[in-house]
Amino acid sequence: MDLTLLMDLGIVIVFGTLMGCIAKLLKQPMLIAYIAAGIIISPVGLALITSPIEIAILAELGVAFLLFTIGI
Repeated sequence: MDLTLLMDLGIVIVFGTLMGCIAKLLKQPMLIAYIAAGIIISPVGLALITSPIEIAILAELGVAFLLFTIGI
C-alpha cells in the first residue's frame, strides 16, 4: 500500500503549523504563513512534494480547509 499521499499531507500539516507559529510570533496574518509554507514545500522551494497529482489533491484539500476556517 502506497502511503505517499498520507506522508505528504503530514508534511503539509507540520510545515503549516510551524509557519503559523512563526507568523504568530511575528504578529503576521496566518494566511501569509500558509502561503509561505506552500511555497517552501513546493517544487519551487525545497521540493519536498513533487508529484503533480498529489499537489493537485493537496491544493483542493487546502482550499476546502481554508473555506471551512473562514466560515468558522
